[in-house]
Amino acid sequence: MLVTVGTLIAALVLGGAAGAAVGLATAEPVTDAPAPSFPGRFPSGKQRYLPKVTVNMVAGSWLQAANSWRCARSAASDPLTGAKMGMICRPGDATRLHMSVYLWYDEPDKVLSVKARCDLGARSKACTSLFSMMADTLLSPDPTLRGQAEAWAGKNADKAAVTAIGSVRLETSPRPHSMEAVPAI
Repeated sequence: MLVTVGTLIAALVLGGAAGAAVGLATAEPVTDAPAPSFPGRFPSGKQRYLPKVTVNMVAGSWLQAANSWRCARSAASDPLTGAKMGMICRPGDATRLHMSVYLWYDEPDKVLSVKARCDLGARSKACTSLFSMMADTLLSPDPTLRGQAEAWAGKNADKAAVTAIGSVRLETSPRPHSMEAVPAI
């Protein structure tokens, strides 16, 4: 039995190697033309950050100064976004166990992602307010889009939805009850 399994594995490896060698040796390029250039609006490194959003705008002005939240920095990088640093903010009162805002960023003025989570239940006024104010804050540099973002977040706080407003992509989720903002590329 062991010899049969070994023979089968060896045959698969040798057959695969032989097939790859034949394919590479006999394949002809389709054209000699150079690869096309990237279009002018092709995403660049700058577009990986939320436009005009800073750590101080979110954590300092909105959460800490206006709402008395407490924030703690994390030196760990985020494997999902590749951000160099993170920060978690929570309310200073009893809701601290049920609400949080995470920021992932490379520099104080280079924010990659902001995610609010609220576990106070569907249709909770506190959760709807958190998501609406987050959208309002993130789009505050553009007054023409600010109200639109706040209204969208309030309307979609309790369901799965996604939109792009300006250069910000907003996504809500009922489980876990959250809203995330990333650049809309």
